[in-house]
Amino acid sequence: MGKLATLTTFIKVLNQINKYNKATKKQVMKCRAEGDLEGEREIIRKNTGIYISNIANICHVDVDVEGAENIPENGPVVIFANHQGYADVLGLYLAIRKFQFGFVGKQEFKKIKAMDVAFNLTRSVFLHRGDARAALETIKTTTELLNDGFSLCVFPEGTRSRGPVPGEFKDGAFKFAQKAKVPVLPVTINDSYKMFEVDDAFHPCTVKVKIHPVVHIEDMSRGEQKEAWGDIVTTITSSIRES
Repeated sequence: MGKLATLTTFIKVLNQINKYNKATKKQVMKCRAEGDLEGEREIIRKNTGIYISNIANICHVDVDVEGAENIPENGPVVIFANHQGYADVLGLYLAIRKFQFGFVGKQEFKKIKAMDVAFNLTRSVFLHRGDARAALETIKTTTELLNDGFSLCVFPEGTRSRGPVPGEFKDGAFKFAQKAKVPVLPVTINDSYKMFEVDDAFHPCTVKVKIHPVVHIEDMSRGEQKEAWGDIVTTITSSIRES
């Protein structure tokens, strides 16, 4: 895909995000004003499903799901997944449709107005990297969200690997689940980088998403949780294919 076609695709994607924001904002704000958290989660779940499907069609992205039986009926959970490319978001939303979830994402997305609004409306959280005080505030915010029943997805690598070889999984990511005392849903993603990261242009691809069994860390001791985190990382990375 050439530069013009890539730009056109970006514009179409942003248009869908803006449509999501317009369709969702009034409903979500009404639920928040009334304290209807369950209603808010259902609106987010339903609308992200609709508009993510539209975006996937625009980008010619399909999903192949393995382990769908491991997806819990409800949250809150913290989803941990490897991060190959932008299509990870599409793959995860297409694969996991039973409950609402947002993302812990990089602060740079805040500069894009449509993304800034969408983060708020999906109960996603911006992560301030390199700022210890802001990082603590992020953990506080995510803990409150999880305790209110909202689920989150975290990419422990912190940035895209842009290929099949994963980066280092940072232990600090586990604090999001530890502080809130919620279960962990490990997920392995393959081939998502083929959509965009090969040459910074869009290409059709099939994102392969493997859902692993939920890990219940809620009643574990700190030592047991540390061991569980190592097992979670191994579970995710051992299913990454170097293709």
